[in-house]
Amino acid sequence: MTRDFTDQREITSTWVLLFSVLALLTTGCGTTNQPSITTSSDPKAITFAIDARDYREIGGVLAQSLLADEELDLKQTEVMALGPVEDDNCLYRFDARKLQEKLQTVLFRAGKVQVSFAVDAMKENSAARARYSIMQLQWEKANTVNAEDLQAFGRLADIDYLLFGRVASQVSTRRRAEEVTYTFNWKLGDCRSGLLVWTYEEERAKSGLAPTLPGWVTDPRGDSKHYLYALGRAQRSGTRQGVLESAKQDAEKVFAERVNAQLDSRKGFVRPVNARRVDAEQAPQGQHVIRSAFRYSAWRLMRVPRKWYEAEIAKRKTALETWNHAESAFTQATTANDPEKKAILSRRALALLEQIVDEYPVGAQTYVFSERALFRIADIWMRFDNPWEARRCCQRILDHSANERFRETAAARLEEMPITKESRSRAALMRIFFGRTVRLACTYSLDGTLSRWRSMEEKLASCIRQAHAVVLDPPDLELQEMLDTASGKRKVSEPDADIVIAAAFEGNAITRANPEVPSRHDARLEGSAYMRGIADGKPFCSCSLSGARNGWSSGGKNERVANMASNLFERHFRDAMLNASTAKTSEE
Repeated sequence: MTRDFTDQREITSTWVLLFSVLALLTTGCGTTNQPSITTSSDPKAITFAIDARDYREIGGVLAQSLLADEELDLKQTEVMALGPVEDDNCLYRFDARKLQEKLQTVLFRAGKVQVSFAVDAMKENSAARARYSIMQLQWEKANTVNAEDLQAFGRLADIDYLLFGRVASQVSTRRRAEEVTYTFNWKLGDCRSGLLVWTYEEERAKSGLAPTLPGWVTDPRGDSKHYLYALGRAQRSGTRQGVLESAKQDAEKVFAERVNAQLDSRKGFVRPVNARRVDAEQAPQGQHVIRSAFRYSAWRLMRVPRKWYEAEIAKRKTALETWNHAESAFTQATTANDPEKKAILSRRALALLEQIVDEYPVGAQTYVFSERALFRIADIWMRFDNPWEARRCCQRILDHSANERFRETAAARLEEMPITKESRSRAALMRIFFGRTVRLACTYSLDGTLSRWRSMEEKLASCIRQAHAVVLDPPDLELQEMLDTASGKRKVSEPDADIVIAAAFEGNAITRANPEVPSRHDARLEGSAYMRGIADGKPFCSCSLSGARNGWSSGGKNERVANMASNLFERHFRDAMLNASTAKTSEE
């Protein structure tokens, strides 16, 4: 006949019967109390976890110890705040607030000191919260607090004492018997002196027949300030180590689901957290294994740092916001009629998409965006005649994706995106000019006479428009100012344009009789040429040539000026801009 589990096992609990007396005897002269350990049992106990009666008794003992210490000299006008209770080394569920409420009730009835909760005392005081966080970290790491921080917190929160606590559990099993020992450590800080003026430690042990499933399995503990907890379960044949690993993976799935529940990844562009990328650790003594004839069953209490959880959520939310902003800007760009607005919106969209590719690479630890997102970015780049950047997205997928189908698609797309010299040059120029507003200041001086260099303006404008720049009217400058800007003698200041390019030629027109037709004259230009590019107020490219000249021709001065513009642009000025764009790409 099979009996019910609760009938089958009677848990015996060893409790402190004389702990109140011991606490009173050990307080007084000294400020440190020795651990109190009970020797008797309680046949009515039904759990190894801390229950309602335990909270009441622990709170009573703690209050009696505080009130009996004559050296404290607590006054009714003083305020004691109940501070942090660290429980990361406690396997079982522990409710610090419930214990503090029991302590508050006993102290309130004694009427010897006012009692509040530290979190309530600093609710509206950010400076007090900052100090409290610092002390909490000190307490958890070094079991003490800094005197200056304690004093500052007391002034800011208007309290006189702050009580710190720590609880840990230790499980020991021998044959069918089990004992859980809880160790409580308390310290009271005087916020006026900054010193610890009272300490107390107590051990409470619960013992009895070991249950089939421990209490931390049937009633798993909750999260703490520093960790998130999850119970992993597994049942399988094989080895003990194998089933334990499966239980760990089960808990890691829970952590991944908790992160993903905070995100909106319905569009499929932002990848949810993969459980395989969660690296959880086991809580102290947090594993239980049962072996039957042919299989194992395992339970593991796992935890991950809360900082990891919050960082994963923040990272993916930021990524999703970046994607949404990029999509919004691109949608506006495709519907905009004004060329300038269209280019600026496109630049904003592609700048965000570049950020996505650069900061969230596929296959790396920061793997956030899916292959679908990178394919979409590649399509957008192709719409702007930039196979170079489109190939970069597909290459990321080919190099890092674990999905064979995605890799095959990426390889096929790369075949469809040939790189030519022209497309490479356009891609390089886009790094600087895409969606930017540009003003061109071009002038030439022949034999001391200044003129606007329209042929050079046309060459430059045609080039940068292929990079989807918006070419504005020339700046409102005198011709001499344009010349000085190109040569570097004048500082550029054009707040209504992102980029200014100044180009100039300064020299003389030389003539000679045509060797074949002496009645006609040939001409050529000789002198110095300059070009400067300024983006966002900073120079990004420059070119300076002395002894610039072109060939003899009978086409006249204007034709020679246009020829000089073509020669300088093709041989020098365009290369200067391409080199600057390449250097910018390398820096990024």
